[in-house]
Amino acid sequence: MTDAYKEKKRLEVLKTAEEVFIQKGYQHTTMTDVVQASGWSRGAVYTYYPNTETMFQAILDEKDKVFESYMDHMLSTNTSVWQVLTAYIDQSSEQLQTASSSFGTVVYEYLLMHWRDEEKMIFFQDRIRWATAYFKNLIEQGIRTKEFKQELNSEAIGNIYFLHQDGMYLQAMVGAVPWEKLKEQEELFKEMLGGVLLPAATS
Repeated sequence: MTDAYKEKKRLEVLKTAEEVFIQKGYQHTTMTDVVQASGWSRGAVYTYYPNTETMFQAILDEKDKVFESYMDHMLSTNTSVWQVLTAYIDQSSEQLQTASSSFGTVVYEYLLMHWRDEEKMIFFQDRIRWATAYFKNLIEQGIRTKEFKQELNSEAIGNIYFLHQDGMYLQAMVGAVPWEKLKEQEELFKEMLGGVLLPAATS
């Protein structure tokens, strides 16, 4: 088998696992469930992943790659960092409509099950640091090009940006706030963020 074929099959296994996780939840998903849903032999699935936890983490790694690819594309096709930041908010806002049936529910379930396990939480701590650093770097890019105000606390703003998006997803997932209201919150957040980042002439 070529490396390209192996990678294709690996991603197929992960796609199947993601669908099963969403349907059954993290706690109740077994390797047998994934094997049966994939239509592959047990040995073929185990060739790629020995258990559901490694599958779960691999799915998140793939989603991080997709996020980076999306943001890189946005940066290459938009004229400003501000456009990228607001476009990402808009895209995330649309995804809130299906939050309760997405992989995010599996992520929160995993966190609630394992948040006392320091070793397991290291994986999530690293992901959060990576995500907040990504947005921090975007803010700093806008500062360097003088698109944003100077002397901004890029780390704090990057953290707030990430936490806002994460909090909105949680609200949507549990159905605490109707999507129309969440959309209004997103628009208000963009106004507030613009007031913090953009010079007075453009905010």
